[in-house]
Amino acid sequence: MTLSLLGTTTLGVAVPVALAAQLELDTSINLALPEVQAKLDGALAAQAQLTITPPSLVTSLVAAMELVAALEAAIALDLPNASLDLSILANVIAELGATLGALSASAAFSGSLSALLATPGVTAYAFTGKEQELGPDAAALLNDAVRQNVGVLLLAHDGGAITALRAMFGLPS
Repeated sequence: MTLSLLGTTTLGVAVPVALAAQLELDTSINLALPEVQAKLDGALAAQAQLTITPPSLVTSLVAAMELVAALEAAIALDLPNASLDLSILANVIAELGATLGALSASAAFSGSLSALLATPGVTAYAFTGKEQELGPDAAALLNDAVRQNVGVLLLAHDGGAITALRAMFGLPS
């Protein structure tokens, strides 16, 4: 049997796959966030320029007469027409806002996970051997005296590390 002290470290170092996942999450958020923010800023700027204010009655009549004249001229020339549906722009803004909200929530989660993984005070032991060699309690839990095993035993000794270890592995308080 071999039970050896690996050292006292942070939870992130003790569980490297969790630390790698958190770093990958940060990277993807940091890549996507500026692009989504820029698109949303552009859409909001376009919407602000397209804000329509109601004209006076005289202005409306003059504009209507000019529009009729322009339409008659366009029909005579057989020109294509263009229109702008403001609801499409509103939908784009809503979708970008939702995406930005999701990215912000992911960033908040990543920040919480980062703090959890940075918690110091986790002592790691490595074990290689048969279950009964680790001790009667471990042997009773595993109940297999034949197979060779390799495992990691994480122990937390202070309040912050205990809380972090329980949270990381879903252990009851």
